[in-house]
Formats: sequence, structure tokens, C-alpha cells
Amino acid sequence: MIDFASSLIIVTALINAFVAAWIFHKNMRNASILWFSAFASTLVIWCVAILITHLSRIPEQAIIWGRLIYGSGLLIATALFIFANVFPHSEYKLSKRLKLVVLGSLILFFPLTTFTDYVIKEAQIPLGGEAMAHYGLLYPFYFVYMIGFLAVALYLLFRTYRRSEGHQRTQALYIFMGVLFTILVGGTTNLILPSFGYFNFWVAMGPASTLFVIFFVIYAILKHHLLGLKVVGIEILALLIVVSVLTEVLLSRSSLELFIRIPIFVSVIVFAYLLIHGTFKQIASSRKIQTQAQELEKVNISLKELLGMKTELLNTISHQLRTPTTIFRSMLSMITEGDVAGQQKEKFIKDSYAAANRLLLIVDSIMEASSFEGKLPDFDFKAVQIDNIINQSMNIFAVIAKAKSIDLEYQKSKEPLPTIMADDTYLKSALNKLIDNAIWYTRDNGKVVISAEFNQEQKTVSIKVKDTGIGLTEEDKKILFQRFSKGRGAKMINVNSSGLGLYIAKKIIQGHRGEITAESEGEDKGSIFTITLPVMQEI
Repeated sequence: MIDFASSLIIVTALINAFVAAWIFHKNMRNASILWFSAFASTLVIWCVAILITHLSRIPEQAIIWGRLIYGSGLLIATALFIFANVFPHSEYKLSKRLKLVVLGSLILFFPLTTFTDYVIKEAQIPLGGEAMAHYGLLYPFYFVYMIGFLAVALYLLFRTYRRSEGHQRTQALYIFMGVLFTILVGGTTNLILPSFGYFNFWVAMGPASTLFVIFFVIYAILKHHLLGLKVVGIEILALLIVVSVLTEVLLSRSSLELFIRIPIFVSVIVFAYLLIHGTFKQIASSRKIQTQAQELEKVNISLKELLGMKTELLNTISHQLRTPTTIFRSMLSMITEGDVAGQQKEKFIKDSYAAANRLLLIVDSIMEASSFEGKLPDFDFKAVQIDNIINQSMNIFAVIAKAKSIDLEYQKSKEPLPTIMADDTYLKSALNKLIDNAIWYTRDNGKVVISAEFNQEQKTVSIKVKDTGIGLTEEDKKILFQRFSKGRGAKMINVNSSGLGLYIAKKIIQGHRGEITAESEGEDKGSIFTITLPVMQEI
């Protein structure tokens, strides 16, 4: 029957194999996970080579597997070194020079160690003892290679721990501690002591030491989601049950015990599989329900927002429409009843007409704003000259500016402005809102200047509307482009403002893949509104 040491080595190899496969399966595209899986896999090869060497009673067989022990040691050191360089990142980041040195050294030393007598010359098996190696000419170089790579790997992991913060620092600590204990025990019993001729130690000590790093990693995954992984406790429980039953099988003292325990072991494996499969199925169902609940919550929030918007819209419309309606209704009532005549009657008719126009403008603004809710309108993009847009807007507001004794000026660019892709109707609407805003909030005898310039580096055209008006406070800036928002100026000067002009202008510019900004040094220091648009882009 297999002795306890052999059983422990087998169990250790199986645990390493399970962890390597499980971690790799969870996220095979993550570089840290890939190289830790490679490290665990090389530990499996090392354990198997030690087991077969331990069971060998023929020197010729022992030398083959003994050389593989040392060859797999090179693989362990290299995989650990690369993992230490990559961790905790998900992408491979070894430089080309370092990659050449690492892979070149491995390609050179591995075949020399595994298939020649330059590192391991021969093996002897004393009566009742473990196989003893006689080293070749290149063994000192092999020893330096192993010590160097393992020491640098430890240093890199410690450096990662020192440089990390929070959750990641804890993860790095567990990795470093696990690797440190494994190297201290396994390196001492299977590398340092044999180098000085001490082979009389418990053969399973080295392989068993690899469980340090495995258990530390599993604990870090369970408690801190190491490497971004999540594990269900039932997986670990199932693994422990399978390993326990397997140990019992390996330690069977007779053929009868072995015959009884093997079917039990197979049944346990089937049970563990069904348990894990059922658990994950239940978890998937729970996650699906949770996702649906979250989606319903989002829908509920959206409905509440829509109800709030509806209430806000109705209140605003009610307020905005009531004022002009009340004005011209009262005036028309007085005219109809004959309470006014002559010039006063004509004035009332003009005022009523103006109030009706104001009502129409408010309705148009509300309708235009509603068209920007959700999906943007279908813009008709075509090649547009900025100069033409600005000149058309200047013609619209020239009379209004003159009535307020405001100097409305267009400072043309010295360099010709390039063509842009835009919907000229919507773009002119956005610019008109900025100019109208500037005129409204600039007191009589003030100035409004419009300018445009081309930024060669960023390939953008900027249109600036600068005024000498009442300026903007920090509070004004916070709500400036929000729907139905009214700043200090609207409350003092333009009480009939709909609070939609700048909101609509911003939506239009965003639809053109541009941006609109506002600057002001403060109250009564004027404002600068800037529209920035990309040049000749395909929308």
C-alpha cells in the first residue's frame, strides 16, 4: 500500500491542480491569474516527479525523475518570477529585454538540467533511504539561478505590498506571506540542504510546503476577492470532502478496504459535482432575480422622475401662460366694454398684441424644449459658413438692440473661418437665444459683442457673445443651463422669462457634438457665452 508521505504528496498535487484549473477557468484573460495558474501547475509537475522518485527503487529510473524534479524547479522559479512582475495587474507588462533574459535562461537551463548530466550526474538509492543525487559541473549555476529568481520574486511581491493601498495591500500581503513560507520550507528541504549533501529529511516536506501559498490564496479569495475572483464556500467544502475521502483511499491497508473505499470516493465526487452545480444554478437564479429587481427599481425611479417632470411642466406652463393671458384678456375686456377710447384704446390693442406674441413665444419654447427630451431631433447637417449664421442673427436683433440703446457689434475674424457641419436653422436658434439673453440682461447704453475664431490645433470654431450686463454669480452658474431655471437676472429684469432658452441652446450644441460655456467675473461685470463646434466633422 502507499505510505503516508506518498499519500500527502498526491493530495498536495491534486489540490494544486484543482486550484490552478479553477483560477484559470474563472478568468483566463487576466495576466496575473494566468501566471499564478502556471505557477501552481509547475508545482503539480514538481510533486509528481518527487512522488515517482520517492517510489523508485531502481537508480536508472530515479535519475530520470530526479532530473525532472530539478527541471520543474526552474519552471517554478520562472513562473513565480513572472507572476511577481505582473501582479496585481491584469495585463502582461514584462519588458522585451527582461522577457528575453528570463525565457532565454529557461530555454538554456531546462534541457541541460532535465536531459543531461551537467546538473544532476547520477542518483543512488541507499537501502531503506531516499534517492541521493550527485551533482554535475553546472549545478552551481543552477543553484544561483534558483536562489536569484526566487529572491527577486519575493522582493517584487514585497514591493507590491509596500506600494499598494487599502484592499489591494491586504491581498498583496497574503500572496507575499504564502510565497515566503513556501520558499522558506520547500527551498530549505529541497534545494539548500541537498546542495550540502543532506538528503535524509521527510520527502513530503517540500511538496506539503506548497499548501502554504495555496491556502493563503484561497483565504484571500474568500475574504478579499483576490485577483478579482469570487468563490462560493461550497466549492471549498466540496474540495475538502473529496480530498479527505481520497486520503482514506490512499491509506487503505488492504485490498478489501481499497475495494470498499473506491466506490465511496466516486460517489463523493458525483455528489460534490451535483452540489456545486446546483449551488451555482441557484446563485444564477438569484442573480437574475436581483438584476430584474434592480431594473424594476430603475424603472420606478424613472417613472417618479417623469411624474416630477410632468408636475414641474404643468406648474411652469400654468404660471407662464397665465400672465400674458391675463394681460390681454383684461385689456380686450376693457376695449369690448367701451371703457377705453382714442389713443389709450390703440395702446391697449398694441399691448394685447404684444402679450399674445409673448404667449406664442412661450408655447414655442415649451414645445421646442419638449422635443429635446429623450431622443434628439433629426438635425439636417450640411456645410455651413459661420459668418452667414452670425450676420443673419445680427439683422434680427439690430432693431431690438437699438431700441435699448445697446451697441450690438460683430467683430469679424482676421482669418477666414472654415466651414462646419451643422443644421443652420437649429444653430441660428441657439445663437439667437444667447444674443437675446445678452440684450435682455444688459442695461441701456451697454454693449454686446459677437466674435468668432478658429482654433487650428483643436480644429474647432468658437463663437463668443460678450456683454456688459448684470453678470453671473456662482449660484447663477450652477443652474444656468437647467430646464426652467431662472437666475437672479430673470427675477429682477425679465420676469416673464420661460427659463428654457439656455437649456434649449445647450441641447442644440450638444447635438452638434460641441459645447457651450459661460464665464463671468461676478455681479455687474458682464458675461461671456461661448459656443465651440468641431470643423467639418461627419455627424
